[in-house]
Amino acid sequence: MRCHASDIAVIGVHRRPPVVDDSVVEKVCSVPELVKSCPTYAIKPKRGNPRSVEIDEEKCVYCGICYSLCEGIRIHNPESDGVSLWVGGKASNTRAGPLFARLVVPYMKPEQPHWSTLVKTIRRILEVYRENARRGERMGEWIERIGWERFFRLAEIEFSEKCIDDWIFSVETFRRGTNFKMSE
Repeated sequence: MRCHASDIAVIGVHRRPPVVDDSVVEKVCSVPELVKSCPTYAIKPKRGNPRSVEIDEEKCVYCGICYSLCEGIRIHNPESDGVSLWVGGKASNTRAGPLFARLVVPYMKPEQPHWSTLVKTIRRILEVYRENARRGERMGEWIERIGWERFFRLAEIEFSEKCIDDWIFSVETFRRGTNFKMSE
């Protein structure tokens, strides 16, 4: 998956901790491997049953690493899963260098079967890009040129503090960073 280098990327989002099926974990999963794999130390051997694990919901970030290692850990939850939308990425070995995609829509509910809100949002981004970008300018280059605040306004996307991922205290200081230019 190369979402970080995509002009537009749609990424699946889980918003609930995984559910552990002890009967499967005991038979086919490596508890030490699961414990070691968790980047936030949310997985521990289960009290009273060291052949299974328990997940600390406060520490879990729903990354899905444990799910990929053990079929006894299930992360899929149709009521709360959805997608996030990222824009502006570009892989490059040119002088300008690569750009990493940025989160613009942290969560969008699934709308089966056609995802109409997602399609409408992507179409709006593409229309605004087509109308305003220079010939040959990539999505991320265009956004950097006009500023992220203007991009959110033109694309009619509600800005959220979850969209800023670069520095600590960003909610209070985002207008002071080089990634956000003041509106024209």
